[in-house]
Parts: sequence; structure tokens; C-alpha cells
Amino acid sequence: MEKATSLTPQEWEALIEDFQSGDSSRQLHWLSKHSAPLSLLQIALASILRRDFPLKSLVVLYLEEFGHLLIRSPAEDAAQALSSLSEALDMLLRAPADSSNALKEQMMVAVTSIAIAIDGLDHAPRQFSAVVETLLVVANRPNHSPDRQTRSIACDCLRELEEAFPCLLSETSSHLWNLCQSERTHAVQSYVLLLTAVVRNIVRHSNPPTVGGILSTSLPLVPFNAPEEKKSGLALSDENLRDVKKVMAFLLERPMILTPMGIAQLIFMLIRVVVEEEAQIGAAAAVLLKVQFSGLLSSYHPMLCHAVLTLCSRLPDAFSGDDLEIARRLTVLSKETQQPLVFRVLALHWLLGVVASPTADKNALLISMAASFYPDLFDPLALKAAKLDVLAWVAASLESGEQKEQVPGVSPVKLYQDGLVCVSAFKWLPPWSTETLIVFRTLHKFLIGAVSGSDSEESLLVRAESTTFCSLQGMLIDMVLENRELVPVAAAFLDRLKNGSQMEVLLGERLLQAMDESLLPKLELDLTTSAYFSILERIAENNKIPPRSLLEFLLKYMAFLSKKRGPDSGPRLWTKGSQVLRICRTLMTTHQSTRIFNPLSRLLSFTCQCYPDLEVRDNARIYLRMLICIPGKKLRQLLNPGEQPPAVAPPPQSGFFYEKPSLPSPSSIVCLQRSTPLLLNQSWSLAIREMDGYGSPEPIKDPPHPTAETRADAPRVVDSKAAEILKILRRHFSCIPDYRHMKGLKVEIPCVLSLNAEALGQPALFAVVLTFSSSAAHGPIPCRRVPFLHGARRSAVALELEPREPAPGPVSVAVRANAADGLLLSGQLDSVPVGFEDMFQKVPLPEEISGAEEARLYLLELFKALWEACSSARPSETFPLKGAKGVAAVQGTESVKLLDGGGGGLVDAVRRRLAPFIVSVEGGTLLLEYRTAEESGDAEIDGGGSSVVVLVLIFLPPRFHLLFRMEVSDSSTLVRIRTDNWQCLAYVDEFLESLL
Repeated sequence: MEKATSLTPQEWEALIEDFQSGDSSRQLHWLSKHSAPLSLLQIALASILRRDFPLKSLVVLYLEEFGHLLIRSPAEDAAQALSSLSEALDMLLRAPADSSNALKEQMMVAVTSIAIAIDGLDHAPRQFSAVVETLLVVANRPNHSPDRQTRSIACDCLRELEEAFPCLLSETSSHLWNLCQSERTHAVQSYVLLLTAVVRNIVRHSNPPTVGGILSTSLPLVPFNAPEEKKSGLALSDENLRDVKKVMAFLLERPMILTPMGIAQLIFMLIRVVVEEEAQIGAAAAVLLKVQFSGLLSSYHPMLCHAVLTLCSRLPDAFSGDDLEIARRLTVLSKETQQPLVFRVLALHWLLGVVASPTADKNALLISMAASFYPDLFDPLALKAAKLDVLAWVAASLESGEQKEQVPGVSPVKLYQDGLVCVSAFKWLPPWSTETLIVFRTLHKFLIGAVSGSDSEESLLVRAESTTFCSLQGMLIDMVLENRELVPVAAAFLDRLKNGSQMEVLLGERLLQAMDESLLPKLELDLTTSAYFSILERIAENNKIPPRSLLEFLLKYMAFLSKKRGPDSGPRLWTKGSQVLRICRTLMTTHQSTRIFNPLSRLLSFTCQCYPDLEVRDNARIYLRMLICIPGKKLRQLLNPGEQPPAVAPPPQSGFFYEKPSLPSPSSIVCLQRSTPLLLNQSWSLAIREMDGYGSPEPIKDPPHPTAETRADAPRVVDSKAAEILKILRRHFSCIPDYRHMKGLKVEIPCVLSLNAEALGQPALFAVVLTFSSSAAHGPIPCRRVPFLHGARRSAVALELEPREPAPGPVSVAVRANAADGLLLSGQLDSVPVGFEDMFQKVPLPEEISGAEEARLYLLELFKALWEACSSARPSETFPLKGAKGVAAVQGTESVKLLDGGGGGLVDAVRRRLAPFIVSVEGGTLLLEYRTAEESGDAEIDGGGSSVVVLVLIFLPPRFHLLFRMEVSDSSTLVRIRTDNWQCLAYVDEFLESLL
């Protein structure tokens, strides 16, 4: 194997992570970096064979999953790749016995996967044969106990190769036969399944060994040569058929030594053998399979039951007459409370599959067992739903015609009523509960079963007059009348029928007609009647239902509302009146004018004359004029312009009666950007869950009640230096407002608002309102209003934050504005980034400080005091804030950062970015002007000396501090950092690096 440059374990971890990400660009990065053919494959194999390499298993799994990507041209590189893989596998298998067998097994699986993925048999048959030969050598050691698991994996790999390339191992069938008979360890299952797969492919493709029979070949097991051509279409000889029967007899004696999964795979393969050679082997083989495996249905393993039921469905003649026993067994399984829920639900699904045949015996069988499928009270909801499905199937069988009188007392209506007792909690649960979902799901199945077999509208109408269907629709109406909360669910149920098959559409129309006939007369006129409007709207949308009864009901309802006026009824009357007019508009768009003219004109006339709400009266008057003056076809086009022909343009005016044309996305029209770009674009922010001792910094607290120990006049022993520090800090914190009881310190971010007039198609926007929100702790952000925004010029907008934590994060922006044609623009804009540097504010100065020199001396003393206070992580003193309603503590932390740069370049960067916050310069000259807390400070640094020490004091709202001691030399800069907000250290490193 060729030598290749190795990768370090860290590089391997990065490579595997990039490949597992699914990002093709990240994968291409490694493939282009190692562009030579099979370069990465050679590196991987070399790493696996190294004794001191710690990630062998990880690299082998990587080869198994992505090995085919490393062989970019299988037609050209398959031979070399398989040769290297075979050589590496052989070397690994020849390793000392004390080496890890798990690694050997993983390697066999990986090589097998790659050989199948690149179609090795077609592209490199000789090298592919070498891989198969290596696996056969491992498998050809029966009863060798130390490596029994390795031999089992080798057999499984050979079986996968046989599945991918049928009849690949047909010449080795006799050797596999001998190995199966000789093996006595648990690996015998893999040998048996391998032999079964080989024999199945021989029978399926009629491709026996070229020399001798299936069990009597004279060729050695190794060396192995892949077959060049496949013979197919020829019948097996008598000798080969005898060998097949002999193998089947041998396999039928082995199920007791197999696991459930192994038994299932054995059954699936034997079924294929019997089905393919049914004419030659005869029906006796199917009967033998039934005798041998039908007893597994009494087990409690889902895979064994599934295998037996598959056997029943593929060989129905052998299982004729056993339907009753199978159905009873599955029914018992569904009632076994100690079994897993999935198994019990599967038993019911299997039962429906068994009885799905339209034969009368199976229908009668399930109908006679109907009482066994009523859900129990404490059954899980999934099991209840499955049992109700079986009851719905029984009801559909009863409605099919021939089985109605076989079981007295069993009717579809009784099945539905008794079945829903188990989920009767839906009556008092919320409408979105799972119980409600099950009720309507079951109702859908019963209704479909009641009209099943209807192939035309006429036959469906005939079945819809049946007692069962009428009873079910009556139950639905009563259910809606008793529980107004179920009206939205019933409306969604009707929508599902409307969007279903042709039979479901006809069924939905029949239900709407029944509601028009039975629901409307039963509705009582009160303030809660509007809860049923979602159903009334669907009745109005159906042009096959006469609208007279609906309009008469709405007229009575409007008369009732006109009498219920009161001092606080204004919004309620407007809402309910608008809902009625919306139903009227739906009627005008779906029904012919001649059909609705008289009742609708009476309703609109009454509304525009007597209804208390002015806006509803005006809208009703406009509707009435349109109904009288505009012909029906044009009226429908005006009220529903979406259905106009493409050549007809929508009306330009907008208002209450016209659909608003769509506007482009707000983010493509309006743009809000920062006036000054950020020095550092941070796309992340730090959020750490609070843990003991590692949560957020000490919050602002109310001062504790004074005690004998905490009174202000209590004697305390402190030295003069500590007393001076405490005095300075108390003076400083008294200038910081407590944002809990007063307005906090503001951070303003200047932005620019612009309009893309070309994308909008209009020159300007009016009454622009910007609202802001943020997931970061930026406090309440007031909205901004721009009366007029023109496309030719920009408007300045200030984003005002009141931070609760000095953390960056994006601010989401929503816009609402009016266009020149009266349309409303509403939606989200691109978010505005807020950086860590935006949190940098000057220290608030006491009111008594006025001069620049006095401010400079105060800031220098404050820097020294905070530098000492931040040296301790445990706060020992609390300081009252402005207003004396809250106290804060200094919980300090420190860090060090070495910057690869210094001299004039860094000094210029500090002067540009940090000039307002510099309090002192040692080793150079400083020009500092710091007038007042509101006026800007300015600083100039002369780094003429060999070393300059710059002291920087930054205030971070709402009450934190960031201190830099920057020791600037010619080649590097050492920055000592102290702060009372340790979370901001996550952003300081990137900020300092961005200065250079």
C-alpha cells in the first residue's frame, strides 16, 4: 500500500465533522486539499494500521459512511481502491489475537459497504474477488470459539454481498452447507442465513453451480473467483431440486437456535423459495412452513407475529380455514395490558389486514366479534383510536348489505355511540384536545363507511337517506348545539370533506344541507350565536343549498341585535354586524342575484335603516345599491376580482368592497441601516443559564432592613485607603439611576431610513411607524414615526435602547405605512445589528463637577478605585443607586490579552475608537478635554516614549464598568482587563483584535 501523508487526530476530528455536516462545500474543502486520486482513502487506511493512532474506530466508521465519496471515479479507481482495502483488511485480520476484534469487525463492514457502493464486481472483478476471499477465509473456521463473533460478522458481510450481487456465492453453496452443519456456537445463525440467501438466489435466478449440484460441488472454497456470467431462465435439474428440498428440511429444523429477527429473516427468504418453485416443489412445502411456524403467532414478539402474518398473506391456500384462530389471537393480543402499546396497536392493524379480504366469512367473523373491540376506559388514546377504527370497519361491513341480520343488537349507530363512551371527556376538554380529534376522526370513518360503495351522486343520495347516515349527521348537529366550543372543529371537519375525494365532497354537501335544515331552526338568538358563523359561512359558500332559510335567520339575528343596544355595546355591535355583512358578501359572490334578491334586499334594507352601528349601516347601504344596480355577473367580478379573466385588470380603487392588490415584501421596499458601521460584526451573543455561583452578575437589589449589625452608624474598622475607595465608589454609584424605579441610561444608535421607490412603484410612503423588539436584554424600545418618506432622500431615525445587560444582539424591526394609493404596507424589515461597542458610554459625572480638569482628576480617581474593587470576585460592600431605592455590588473579574501589534498603529486605533474613554496616559503626552457629562470628550496620545501605558474607563449600562490598562510597546501590546460584568469578557477579545 502506498505511503500517504498522515493527519493528526485533531485534523481527523475536524474532517469527520465537516463530512457529517452534510455541507458539500465543507466536504469539497478536504477533497480539493487532497486532490490526488484515493489520497484520503490511503491516508485513512494508513492511520488505521498505525499502532499509536487513537481514533481507529472513528476513522473506520467514517470509511463506512463516506468511503464511496473518496473514490471519485469508480470505473477508473475501483481496482486500486479495492486492492488497498483488501490489503488493509488482511493485515488487520492477521494482527495478534489480543488485538481488538471489534475493530476487525468494523473494518469488514466498512470494506463490504464500499465494495457494494462502487459496484466492485463490474468495475474490478479480480480485486472484488480478493475481498470476498478474505471474508470466506474468516468464515471457514467453524467452532473456533475466540473469534466466533468475528466469523458471524464475516457471514453477515457475505450475505450482504450476495443480496447486492445475486448468485455471487452459488459455487460455494456446498461448503456453506458443511459449515452450517459443523458450527456449534451462536454464530450458526449467520451461517444459516447466509446459506438460505444463497439457495434462495439460486432458485430465484435458476443459476445452480456450474460443477456438480448445489450440495456436491468439487471446487475448493478458496481461491475464490467471481462468476463471469449468470445463467437465468433455465429450470433446475432434478438433482438440484432434491438438494433444495434437503436444504429446506435442514433449515426447518433450525428455528429454535435462531433469534426472533433471525427467524423472521429466515421465513421471508423461505417464502420466496416456495413461491418461486411452487410448481416443482409442490404445495407440501407451503404446508410444512405453516406447520413449522404458525405456532409463533402465540409468542409475544412483534417480529415473529409479523413474520407469521406475512407467511399467511403470501401462502393463503396453506392457511385456509385458520382465519378465525388468527383473528382471535390478534384480538387477545390487543387486550394484553402488560404488552407494549405499539404491539397492541399493531395487532389491531394486522387484524384489519387479515380481514380485508371481501369474502363473506371474514366479514361475518369480525362482525360477530364486534363486542370485543369496544375501548376500555383506561386504554391509551392511541389504542382507543385503533379500536374505533375496527368498529368503523365493522359498521362499513354492516352497511355493505349481506351481514345486517347476522348479529342481533349490532348496528352502526350503536357501535358509534357505545364506542365514543371511552372518549366522552371531549365534552368538557378544550376543542384542540386529542379526545376531540379522535371523536371527529371516528365520525369521518363511520360516515364514509355509511356511504361506501356509492359510485355516483345518485347512489350516494340514496345511501344518504339511510337510517345510519341520518342518525350520524343528527349526532353531529346535536354535538355542535350542545358544545359551542366544537364549532371550529366541526368547520375544519367540513373543510376536510370539501378538499377530499369526490365522494367526500358530496358527503360534505349533504351534511351542510342537513345543517341548513336542522341546525338553523334550533339556534337560539343570543349574544353567543355568532360562534356558529363559521358554519354559516360554509353554508353560504355552497351554491347548491337554497339561501332563503339562512337569510331569514340572519334577519332575525340583526333585529335581535338592534334591540340589545347599550352604553358598552358599540364594539360588539360593530363586530357582529360586520360578520353578518361578510356572510352577505359570500352569498352575493356564490349565488345568482335572482335567487337571493328578495331575502337579501330585505336584510340589507333593515340593516341600513335600523342597525345601531353607523359604519355597518353605511356598508349595508352600499351593498344594497350594488345588489340593485349591478348585474349579477359583474357584481361577482367586483366582489371577487381574483376570479376575473386575465385580460380584465382589477379596479384601481381600494376600499371596503375591493380586494387589496398584493405589495412586494416590505424588506425589499424599506431599508433601515446604521449610520456608522460596526467595528466588529458579531452574529452571536452569550446566554448562560444561571447555576450556583456561575449565573449572571449580582443584580440590583433593594437595601436590606437595618439591623444591629448593618446600621449605618455601626462601628467598622477599615484603613484609610479602603475608606477613600468606598467614598469614591459611593459617590459614583449615586449618579447611576435605578432603572427599576426611574428611567435608565439610554443608548442611542443613529440609523438611516430609505425607500426603494422603483420596487414600490410609488414615489413615497406616508405615516411610517417603526416598532422594535429584541431577544437581547435591551429594555423597552420606543417606536419611531416618520410622517413622510420619499424615495429621493433619506430620513434619520435614532434607535433608543435602555439596556438591562451590556450584550449585543439584533433588533427586529416591523413597519406599517400607507402608500399613495391608500394601500397598507405591513411586515418585517431586516434586523438592525447592535454591537458590543454600542454599549460603550461615558461615565456619568456628579452634578458638582463642571470643569475639564476637575473631571479628569475625578475619572482618574474613579479608575483607581474601580481597579481595586474589581480585583475581588466576592462583593463585600453594596452601594446605593440614584434615588436610594436600590443597591448594587461590585463583583470583579480580570483577564489579560496580548496583541501582536503596537507603536503608532495601535495608538492611532485607540485614539479613533476609545478617545472619549481615556482617563490617563503614562509615558507619553495626553490632550484630554472632558467638559460635562453631556458634552463629548476628546483625547490625543503621543507615543513618543519607548512604552506608553493607557488607562481606559468605559461605562456599560445599566451599571457596569470595563477597565483597560494598555501597556503599548513597539512590537506588542499587553492589555490588562478588569470588569464587574464577567460575561462581557466573551466579547472583549474580538473587540481588541479588531482594533489592529
